[in-house]
Amino acid sequence: MKKIIAIGDIHGRTSWSKIIEENPDADRIIFIGDYFDAPPSKRHLGMYGVHELENFKNILAYKRSNPEKTVLLLGNHDYHYLSGVNAHYSGFQMDMYTAFSQELEQAILDRLLKWTHLEDGYLFSHAGVSKTWFKNTGVSDIHEINDLSRGWFGFIPGAYHDSYGDEVCQSPTWIRPNSLLNDPIDGYKQVVGHTRKPFGVEIIENVYFIDCLESNYYLSIMDGKAEPVKYVTN
Repeated sequence: MKKIIAIGDIHGRTSWSKIIEENPDADRIIFIGDYFDAPPSKRHLGMYGVHELENFKNILAYKRSNPEKTVLLLGNHDYHYLSGVNAHYSGFQMDMYTAFSQELEQAILDRLLKWTHLEDGYLFSHAGVSKTWFKNTGVSDIHEINDLSRGWFGFIPGAYHDSYGDEVCQSPTWIRPNSLLNDPIDGYKQVVGHTRKPFGVEIIENVYFIDCLESNYYLSIMDGKAEPVKYVTN
């Protein structure tokens, strides 16, 4: 039996380690991105820049110790700390820019991070892959996505100038659910985060929305069958 565990947006949360602890039999652990920028409402819990950096280092250490088992994807709250990116999204921490950027860039050089992951008919990315975005990139094979320059993965201004990112041209770190559901790339079930789901995993058609760590849920895929799991925090 093959078991894949997909973990939603981190934003400084340490609960990923609890999920891994509860799944010692997992064949693959996939992080959906957004390791930084905890919302202000969480800062009283100690979820701030220095904590987020240490947590990210722990995630990287786990990846290094389990290189084949672990997949680390990039989200928009990681993207805006990459060198050469002239964009500051909500929650951007200028005082942590250098430290976050250095850690991310080294991880990219070490091939620890990527944009998408395809396995057993499931396409994992931070926000989703639309047909429009894929067509606009000019690549002919979905396996080529990770070779695209980082310029393809930020916020892409669209025809409707939607500041929320709800347009089909948006990148896999930014597209919102309505646009993704209207224009999903054919042939795959998609697992995405990015848009918070306060009551657990939300499944609509062939898209699994898993930005739900706050409500203590993650996604388990056992022999190709996906289902939400609520984990125990104590």
